[in-house]
Amino acid sequence: MTTAPAAVSQSAQDAVEGLLVTMPAATAVADPGVADQGPDDAAAGRALSGPCVLAAYAAVQVIAEAIRTVGDAERPERVAEAIHAGRFKTPIGDLSFNGDGDVEGFSFGVYEWHLGRPKTKV
Repeated sequence: MTTAPAAVSQSAQDAVEGLLVTMPAATAVADPGVADQGPDDAAAGRALSGPCVLAAYAAVQVIAEAIRTVGDAERPERVAEAIHAGRFKTPIGDLSFNGDGDVEGFSFGVYEWHLGRPKTKV
């Protein structure tokens, strides 16, 4: 079970004031055409919340698609090659990787946490 950031703030009170956190810079569905691929299903208790839900979902999508491409989950080196060579359509947009293996066009931001107020970008 995960704990919502607001609940953590309420529990920790002043201890979290000014805490620096790293989070994905964009957390919204980037491509409305693939929004129905996301994990959001409120009726089943799977509502989107939290800054990393879509990024984590997209990561699983990329791995699953690479396994389908290779046709064999027991060949991790071939799955990795398929990931690095592919372009994947996800709820956060198309994902691909550069020569260093880093995701292209995906950025993180550093934010300062505040009790009872929105976080601020540092």
